[in-house]
Amino acid sequence: MPKEKIAKTAVAQLKYFRMSGRKVRPILKSFKGKKVNEVLAYLKFTPTRAATYLTKLVNSAVSNAKNKGLEETKLVVQGFTYDDGPFLKRFRPGYRGIAFPYKRRLGHIKLVLTEKEEENINKSFKTQASRSKIKTVKKDSKINKNPDRKAIEDPRLSVGTKKV
Repeated sequence: MPKEKIAKTAVAQLKYFRMSGRKVRPILKSFKGKKVNEVLAYLKFTPTRAATYLTKLVNSAVSNAKNKGLEETKLVVQGFTYDDGPFLKRFRPGYRGIAFPYKRRLGHIKLVLTEKEEENINKSFKTQASRSKIKTVKKDSKINKNPDRKAIEDPRLSVGTKKV
């Protein structure tokens, strides 16, 4: 009975994060399956408030992975969860002295990193195979596709010609 290789994982959590899930989930969905270096580079140029906190979360997960003996260069984002936490009840003033309630949403983010072996693929072979499958088709609007039909001449294009 062969022994299966158990994948080591590193986990980091960010609890009571004060931003709603609909603002954070699209950023987190783009991380899945990417290397940690790519994720950090993406977060560096993301113009959202969540990016700074998510950068700290990824760095914390990398530090946890180092403590477990995983190599930083091979770390890949395995998955994430964003769970809703408690919400804070707040009130906004309305017309005629009425208070409108709203909720400040909090959440818990869990990030899981795993070590992935890099696959050695001959890139030149891959590009040659993909080039042979691609067919280039040029579309030209002036070509008459049906030879039985005569091309209709547009009178607006024949400017400057006089009929005698």
